[in-house]
Amino acid sequence: MAGGGEHVALGSVPWNSLEECERTRAIFNGWRANRCIKTLDDFEDWDDHYQFSLVRDRLQKSGSPGFGVRSTNKGIADVFRRLFLRAYVQGLCGLTKTMTNAELADWLTTRRYTTTTDELKNAKRAKFVEHAIPRTRRVLVLAKVLEAGFPSIQICKFLQSI
Repeated sequence: MAGGGEHVALGSVPWNSLEECERTRAIFNGWRANRCIKTLDDFEDWDDHYQFSLVRDRLQKSGSPGFGVRSTNKGIADVFRRLFLRAYVQGLCGLTKTMTNAELADWLTTRRYTTTTDELKNAKRAKFVEHAIPRTRRVLVLAKVLEAGFPSIQICKFLQSI
C-alpha cells in the first residue's frame, strides 16, 4: 500500500429498477449527511442502515404497522438483540427461559452486547415479528453467539429469507 493507508473499494452491479436506484440514493443521502465511508467499519454502518431501511419499507408496503423497534447508532445487530430478548421472555423461536433476567443480561453483556434487566422486563409485552432482521455481517456474528448459548434457538425465524 502506497502511503500506508487502507482504502475502501466497491464494485457495482446494475439496479433492478429505477425505483430501487432512487430509493437507495435517498437512503444514502440521508445517511451521509453526518457520515462518510472511509473504512470497512463505516461501510458496515452504512450497510446496517440501508438493510434496516429496506426492512422498514417492506413492512410498510405489507400494511404491517412495524415491529416497534427503532434502529439506533448501535446498528441492526442491536435490533436483533432486542428482538431476541422478546423471543426469549415470550418463549418463542425454540427458546425456553433457563436464566433469570439478570443472568441473561449479564450473559449478553459479557459477550459485548450490553443488556439491562429493564430491557427484559419491557420485552415481555413487546411485539415479536418474524423474518425482520437482514443478514448483515454483524447480525451473523450475533447469531453465532446466540446459537452457542441457546442451541434450540430457531435463528431462521429472526432473519429475512434469502
